[in-house]
Amino acid sequence: MKNGKKIILIALALVLVASTILAFTGPGKWVPIKKGQTTAVQLGNAGVAFTNSFYAGTVNLYRMSDSGLHPPKYFTITQPLLRVKFYDKNWNKITNVTGAVYVYFILGREEQAALRANRLQIAFYDEWNGGWKLCSTQALDGYTRASCLIKQFGTYALMFRDP
Repeated sequence: MKNGKKIILIALALVLVASTILAFTGPGKWVPIKKGQTTAVQLGNAGVAFTNSFYAGTVNLYRMSDSGLHPPKYFTITQPLLRVKFYDKNWNKITNVTGAVYVYFILGREEQAALRANRLQIAFYDEWNGGWKLCSTQALDGYTRASCLIKQFGTYALMFRDP
């Protein structure tokens, strides 16, 4: 009987530790960034690029459905959303971007054509105001990628604009 209780207590302790680790780290990809580093972190068809990083810390990327963050009128979200979080070396969450940090999406053929026609846009979800803000979107690599310079870490979408 005592051995059975020990096994149950050990199992519960392991579940508690594992759930605590998962709650802290969360989903997606976690990559350390050094101050002054120039690097890109990609997850699926989207990512974030740091040019001469202002901070040392850890970037967290994950993809998600629109989760009720519906696009503005006349827009359609073409890929899963990209959530970008950044934590400094003391695990303080950084919200505002300092320096040159870009969000990018790798484009399929239809998206490439839409970008050439100025009908594809990257947008940032402004949690404070509860709406999407369009980001100045640039074509890269012969229209195979769309990119924008970001001002805040947060949720980004690639959107197609109906005529």
